[in-house]
Amino acid sequence: MGKWTKKQWRGHTFNTRTIRMLKKVEKRSGVRLNIAQGGWNNGRVSASGSTHDGSAVDIGMWGMSKRDRIAVAHAAKQVGFGCWVRKPSEGFSWHLHGLPFGDPHVSAAGKDQLRSYDAGRNGLANNAPDNTYRPKRKKRWGWTRNKPVRRK
Repeated sequence: MGKWTKKQWRGHTFNTRTIRMLKKVEKRSGVRLNIAQGGWNNGRVSASGSTHDGSAVDIGMWGMSKRDRIAVAHAAKQVGFGCWVRKPSEGFSWHLHGLPFGDPHVSAAGKDQLRSYDAGRNGLANNAPDNTYRPKRKKRWGWTRNKPVRRK
């Protein structure tokens, strides 16, 4: 099965590569992920705009401890997601919104958000600064190595 093959995982659509990444997030964080939204939604979730029209994930964090939210966010960034924890004070329910670096199936809006992530911004329309943890070395998922690798 190829890395871009789409399949269902926990009731949502992802490609094989993203599923491997999510499994590694679980392993590194020690937290079982509650998937709130996958990719290829084609505009069916208006609150997400078109960011989930390609490869993307929302991980539900409601009821999760602060320690677990931080562990999941750090692990997601370490395996190659550009991501942010969205919270009620920003008008969202608790969730992590993530987009996989190096995936050609990320939507145009998602690619804009990845550029925002690299610029230290929050990926939202207000383009506010995001001073949360970032790995010292930029990462993406290495398919053949089946682990995170350095990206440019």
